[in-house]
Amino acid sequence: PSRKKRNWIKKKHLYEDWLVQPRTFPKWEHDFPCFPPDDNWHLTRVLRQPANRGMLYMKEMKTGSSTLAGVNLRIAKRMAAKLKKEFPICKARFDHTSAFRLEYRYRHKHQSFLWTMLRDPTDRTVSQFFVSVQQQLLLQLLQQKDTLPT
Repeated sequence: PSRKKRNWIKKKHLYEDWLVQPRTFPKWEHDFPCFPPDDNWHLTRVLRQPANRGMLYMKEMKTGSSTLAGVNLRIAKRMAAKLKKEFPICKARFDHTSAFRLEYRYRHKHQSFLWTMLRDPTDRTVSQFFVSVQQQLLLQLLQQKDTLPT
């Protein structure tokens, strides 16, 4: 092959070595984990309580987690309707609380679906940095506004 093609092949192999290869997971062989929701399931204090069954979404900062929490809720709501349950939504968790604190290690694996979204750590760090810079600038602007004469 030409020099240009050899360089392209090297770059392609280098890229593929670092790339996480997509893969399929085994088909879910259990019933959908749809259980009655906790009372006041939408309140933060309830979301931060341990759960061992249901749709369990681990929210990771700066990974589109709020959007995916909404997806988790839509799935929980639609599956409750599809399965003709007597409750409007299946039990679900979606909070930035750690898996350790939520005691997911004790979950019933056949009665829960635990999932999350991963993002490159460098991209997450850069994103978090700029969010914190934005928050500091906004705070400074608000403080200056309070000291300006009216």
